[in-house]
Amino acid sequence: MKPQEYNIDRLVGPTHNFGGLSADNVASTDNKDTPSNPKQAALEGLDKMYFLHQLGIPQIVLPPLVRPNFDLIKDLGIKGSLRNKLKNIWNQSPHLAEACFSSSGMWTANAGIISNSKDTEDSKIHFTPANLTSNLHRSIEAKENHNIFKDLFPNKKHFNIHPPLPSSLLDEGAANHCRVSPDTESHGINIFVYGHKNADSVKLGRQSLEAFQSIARHHQLKPEHTLYIRQNPEVIQQGAFHNDVVATSHLNYFLYHEHSYTDSSIVENDLRIKFEAMFHSPLRTECVSEKEIPLALAIKTYLFNSQIVSSKGEMVLIAPQQCQQSKRVSIYINKLLQSKTCPISNVHYLDINQSMKNGGGPACLRLRIILTEDQAACIPEDYLFSEERYKTLKSFITENYASTIRRRELEDPDFITNLIDITTRLNRI
Repeated sequence: MKPQEYNIDRLVGPTHNFGGLSADNVASTDNKDTPSNPKQAALEGLDKMYFLHQLGIPQIVLPPLVRPNFDLIKDLGIKGSLRNKLKNIWNQSPHLAEACFSSSGMWTANAGIISNSKDTEDSKIHFTPANLTSNLHRSIEAKENHNIFKDLFPNKKHFNIHPPLPSSLLDEGAANHCRVSPDTESHGINIFVYGHKNADSVKLGRQSLEAFQSIARHHQLKPEHTLYIRQNPEVIQQGAFHNDVVATSHLNYFLYHEHSYTDSSIVENDLRIKFEAMFHSPLRTECVSEKEIPLALAIKTYLFNSQIVSSKGEMVLIAPQQCQQSKRVSIYINKLLQSKTCPISNVHYLDINQSMKNGGGPACLRLRIILTEDQAACIPEDYLFSEERYKTLKSFITENYASTIRRRELEDPDFITNLIDITTRLNRI
């Protein structure tokens, strides 16, 4: 069998809420402290997995992270019984309490960087969990992701799981990483998009060049198979806090906004030349102009945070409903599908509204990996998606998740004790 691209998604946890913890995330700040719907969020994410599964894209399912994070509460010096811990942290440091309850681990694209075995010198799959040190509420995920991925990929013959990078090297994972290749059997070119260098007096964005260079060395990537591109500072300041807000790729296709990078000619020249010299086949690129789709609209609708997948020999676009609801974006997508130079043949619009309200589209909810048959056989069965597992999880979430969470519920020890129990039971399914 040919190597296949797998999607890794995480179940949305029962504490899903709109804490507005990311100041540079427009959707997150706009929806701060509005009521959330954990049941709807979890079902939307689960239905997305099922839809991709039906398209023939194998799915790996990660359990939700247990929240609140009691390790962080302990590190903050909050002691006592569970009830007292919750009472004290909300009374003494409410903004820190919100970080402890964050369910942002649902955006698996930030979990880390995966290098496929075709790209590495030792022919192993390498994974480095992102340290996510730009934001406290995300940084607590690094240790958890490290442990989960060691369990997910236990076979050291095929997988090498690295620890997170030092905290001073800001790393936000695959949200700033793209890969292009002719097919799933070939090695690829890894594109690392950074916002700043560590020596910069003003550090823009959440990703440093040095972090990516370190990962490339750890993962034994060949320099000629890597490309580092600087994200446009103005784009970052306008709300494109990750590259996947303004660009996406799949196999030999690269789609990006004209303002994405400090020098977009790197994509049209360096990347194209590198690809064609390496593979003797063309790289298809599509630069979306500001005139066609203004940057603010791209960020609002998350056009570039759509997924592009291969299904039955064709490329398919998986876009959020917000793209369909925008007349301008939907017209552009239809025009794109009719273009002779675009390999995408169809589009599907999915409802992931709860994720979108917190600043994450379809691509934020997944991490990609290409697995051979032998590598896939090493994954514990508990992590694999199936129709039976889908039905079981859907039934559990429908019966147990709350339909509404407001700030006051997160301050209620009895309510939180129940949510912890729900997460514990869910992780046993």
